[in-house]
Amino acid sequence: MSDRSLAPVVEPWPPTEEVVGVVEAVASSAGHAVSDLSVELAPGEWGGRAYACTLTTGDPVWDQPLIARAAGPGDALHGAAAGGEAAWHAHLASHGVAVPPIVAVSEGDGLAATVMQRTHEHSLIEVISANPTDAAALLARAGEVHVAIHAVPTEGAPAGLGPSDVVAASAEPAQRFDLAAEHSWLAEHRPPSSVDPVVCHGNLQPSQLRLDPAEPEHAVVTTWTQVTVDARERDVAQTSLALWSIPYVAKRRSERMMLKMFRDTLVANYRDGYAAEAGVDLDAELLAWWRAAHVLDWSIRLARSQQAAEPDPWDPVHLVAKPQSFAKDLRGHFWELTREAGG
Repeated sequence: MSDRSLAPVVEPWPPTEEVVGVVEAVASSAGHAVSDLSVELAPGEWGGRAYACTLTTGDPVWDQPLIARAAGPGDALHGAAAGGEAAWHAHLASHGVAVPPIVAVSEGDGLAATVMQRTHEHSLIEVISANPTDAAALLARAGEVHVAIHAVPTEGAPAGLGPSDVVAASAEPAQRFDLAAEHSWLAEHRPPSSVDPVVCHGNLQPSQLRLDPAEPEHAVVTTWTQVTVDARERDVAQTSLALWSIPYVAKRRSERMMLKMFRDTLVANYRDGYAAEAGVDLDAELLAWWRAAHVLDWSIRLARSQQAAEPDPWDPVHLVAKPQSFAKDLRGHFWELTREAGG
């Protein structure tokens, strides 16, 4: 077992004042003198190490709301903040996928940051909550957006930012959090490499589809920090699991019970929209294996959050209302999926 005491000490996230300095420098380089600037954590839909920036400048006026993703050396998201995410934005935008426009990338000896426009105010999940009767059509649209992502050419794509081997990436934390049996099953039933890999977002959740409720067809996809090239089932399984888990972030018991009744329908609406648009048959056993892999990842993150003195504010698992219940449900779901995967 490795000696974690020898690992470099990394701050959990950059101090806000350092992010202020980066955003001021970006505005200054664009010819704007900042008269007022506020920076705060942007948990949830924008992914890890994201900060919401509100600023006012002098003449010429530049008052667009911004998101800055900032990470220091040794941080898992340093590569994304140092230009990796911006490179993917350029590749995706050149092939018709709507992504937040990049304002600037700041790279130095320490803190790296990517500054981007915020785009639409609302997420898909917020629009569904406000318009539940439109849920089926909106989730079908989400499936169509996912198909467009998977249609982006892998040739000429930037280097991946997500783990290429999820089994290897989860080995040590699975042992630490008493999830070794789940990890062993995944390792023993690892599928062969995909013969038709696609661009995978890596963590596409309803909150990361930003849209104007009046024009849902113009959705913008955020948070390209885990993007990689792999089987399409890897991505579809991740989004399906996010929809299946929605009841656990509801605050009231009545909401949780209602959402549990409808979560399989939500998943079906999304997958049907994907399949209809893609015109392909998803491999059911591969989809189940990947969903089990994502269940293990969520179980690890949930256990880590429960043990942390200060949980990661960007990881939505810290919003789970009943973590013990969710952990038990995830474990049961994992072993259900092993049967679907032919194990």
